Parts: sequence; C-alpha cells; structure tokens
Amino acid sequence: MAIKKRRLGIGFLNLLLFFTVLLLHYTVTAGLHIGKATPLAILPLLTAFSMFAPVSLSALTGFFTGLTMDGIAGDLSCFNTLFLMLAAALISALADNLFNKNIRSAVVLSFLAAVFYFFFKWLCFYAFRAGMQDSLTYLLYYAIPSILYTEVFIFAFYPLYRRFDRMKGA
Repeated sequence: MAIKKRRLGIGFLNLLLFFTVLLLHYTVTAGLHIGKATPLAILPLLTAFSMFAPVSLSALTGFFTGLTMDGIAGDLSCFNTLFLMLAAALISALADNLFNKNIRSAVVLSFLAAVFYFFFKWLCFYAFRAGMQDSLTYLLYYAIPSILYTEVFIFAFYPLYRRFDRMKGA
C-alpha cells in the first residue's frame, strides 16, 4: 500500500513538473534569451522522464506534452505532438536497450533529441519555404545556440528523475 501511494505521489509530481515547465516555457522563457537562442526545457525533462519510464508511458507522455504545446501555440501542423511522442518512445527504448542510465547517457540523449528537434523543425518550416539567408540565419543564430542552451537543463532534471526511480522501487 505504501508503494502504491508513493507511485501515485510521484505521478502527481511528474504532472506538476511537466505543467510547470510548459507554463514557464510559454511565459517566463520569453525573457531568457541569450542572443536569439531560447531554451526548450521540455526536451531535457522528457528525456529524463523517458529514461526511467516504459516505452508506452513515454510515448503517451510525449504525445500529450506535444499536443499541449501545439494547442497553446495554436499550431495546426502537430509537429510537436508527433516529434515528442516519437522522441520519447525512442529515448525510452534506447535507455533500456543500448545506453546505461547515467548522466552521460542523459546528456547524449538530450543533446540528440534537441539536435533532431531543431533539425526537423528547420527541415519542415524553413529549409524549403524561406530563402537561403533566412534558412541559414535560423540555423546559425537560433537553432544551434538553442540546442546548447536547452542542454543545460538536463543537469537539473536527470538527478530528479533518478531519485524518483529509486523512490518507486524502494
């Protein structure tokens, strides 16, 4: 019974954490620019969560997180929904089968998630629609610095989810 209550409490903390990060992303991070770079803290959060969650739960969490992001932004392309669902499922599968569950793996997986997110965003929305200069400006002044800026957040989220994982099992 105590383990069930603990898991329920951790689930509530997860929900609260995702809600808070999404809320901060759409309100506070507007002022957290370094140059044109803006952090996308939801990617490291989803990476840390997915490393310790089963594939199906990770995919479901990525789906609803992306759906929420697309809904808030009024984006009808569903880019975030599709990308975050697939990324979360892949990260969970890689963490279970290929990577160890340590901080180095979390950094690599979070970095890869950010690289692919900004690359596919560029490919879908900038590469063929914008001119060469706008496309290059997006990559050099926004995407690459944002990838590095986003990566900083894994150092806060991974230890938290590692602790959650230990609390669930104990």
